[in-house]
Formats: sequence, structure tokens, C-alpha cells
Amino acid sequence: YGDRVIIEIGKRLRQSIRESDTISRTDRETFGLLLKVTKETHASLVSEKLLQTISEPVEIEDRLISKANLAGQ
Repeated sequence: YGDRVIIEIGKRLRQSIRESDTISRTDRETFGLLLKVTKETHASLVSEKLLQTISEPVEIEDRLISKANLAGQ
């Protein structure tokens, strides 16, 4: 399920950022984001939002795959 999970995480990240921001898949399991943030507090809020977004389980073929499963725990 690995590739499908990565694709879903990418979609979630794309939906969580503004059109003016940039996201790219930099490696097999790594994403890079370029965000224009005007205040340090905004950066913190955006980071928390993105972490929450990718922490939610991914459903594939009626199975929920959680962050713990992704980390091999």
C-alpha cells in the first residue's frame, strides 16, 4: 500500500496549502514545501495544521492505515 499512501498524503498536503505555496515530492517518501509566511506565529499554525493532516489514518481498500503502521511500529 506504500505508494498509494504517499499519493494520498500528497493530495492532503496539496489541499491544505494555498495556491501560491509550492509542494513537491523530493524523494520516494519525502515532500518539500515552500510557503510564504509573514509571521513566525503563522508558520507554527501552518506546521500544526499540516502535521494534523498527515497524521490522520489513510483508508485504502477498506483498511485504515495509521501513522504507527507507516512507521513500522
